[in-house]
Amino acid sequence: MKKSFSKFFVALIIGILIAVSLPVSAFAAEDGLREEAVVPYLYCAFYDSTEAEVDGNRLPAGTYRVEVRLDGMASLSVLQYTAEYDPSVVTSLSTEETIADNVSDMSLGGIKVTDADGGMKRVVIVLASTDETGTVAETDHPGTLIATLNVTIACAEGSTIDFQDYFRFVTDPDLTFAEADYHNGIEDAYVLDTTVETSYEKYEMTADESPENELEPDTITVSGTVVWSTVQDGSMGTYGARGIKFQIKDENDVFVDITDEQGNLITTADDFKANYGKFTITIPTGTTEIKVLAVEDKVGLPRTVTLSGEADITDAVIPYHVCDYNASGTMNVTDDGAFSRRFKAKNFYADLNNSDTYNVTDEGAFDRFSSKTISYADLSLD
Repeated sequence: MKKSFSKFFVALIIGILIAVSLPVSAFAAEDGLREEAVVPYLYCAFYDSTEAEVDGNRLPAGTYRVEVRLDGMASLSVLQYTAEYDPSVVTSLSTEETIADNVSDMSLGGIKVTDADGGMKRVVIVLASTDETGTVAETDHPGTLIATLNVTIACAEGSTIDFQDYFRFVTDPDLTFAEADYHNGIEDAYVLDTTVETSYEKYEMTADESPENELEPDTITVSGTVVWSTVQDGSMGTYGARGIKFQIKDENDVFVDITDEQGNLITTADDFKANYGKFTITIPTGTTEIKVLAVEDKVGLPRTVTLSGEADITDAVIPYHVCDYNASGTMNVTDDGAFSRRFKAKNFYADLNNSDTYNVTDEGAFDRFSSKTISYADLSLD
């Protein structure tokens, strides 16, 4: 048994030492590991307030149940883990449950929270079996539940954190270790850093505070081209649009602009003709509607398209009625005036064939809609 928590744990360990014989033999892998002799793995799993499993690599602000689990041990005699966390981000952390609450021959030596260097907090937990051969543990993923933590994360609205950036298992062998069987020896243990010089035998254990998981992806990517519509029902178009943005619904079911990491509106490319209208947007999985509209207010008839929200989409083509400048659904003298002003000003919303010149071709494209009612046929991107 290591020394870091000895005062806290002395009564339990003395009882065990009296009850069983503890030879100091080398670690016997056949006793401590299952037949595959896998390397033990200490890790965390994350659940939100709805009990849905979430990805610890991308946690928004909120309160989570964090399970500390151990894979790969066929038995467990002693386990101690020490973790340090940043209280400015992990603003609250408490241990709600341990394996000792559910396994009769496991005992909790104690839980201790102290201050650590650099403004960090340190939490230490110690557990031991009262069975000389160790408590049998689950051997397949998701492994043995060691402890359940209640954790509150604080971060800026709209941002996320990677849990392991603010909560890490301490790798010092005297602070984090697992022992399989008292007959293996008092000191021999699995540790996170086998390079540290010790007086006891060490065996490799790995850890990941926020492992990549097999959850459904939390975002999907939609790419394609927005084109200027050439027919009344918005089902066809030829030339790539410019100055277009996209909106999706927020938690209040209100359409809001999609923004990139710098907070700028995502618009269709306008740097050279080959890219006019092309777009790639990343949206939350489960999004079933995207609104397409001009960056400038009251330019064209906004369009809502649908998608399954379950898979990435490529090569989507979305025609857009730009000629209905006042978004009324009816082409009238107001639209005539708006087109005329933009045409004279050489505004790209009037360059309907993307020639970067303003001529009779643009006027003809506009005139095809003159005095007509326009709308959109249903368009699903999947």
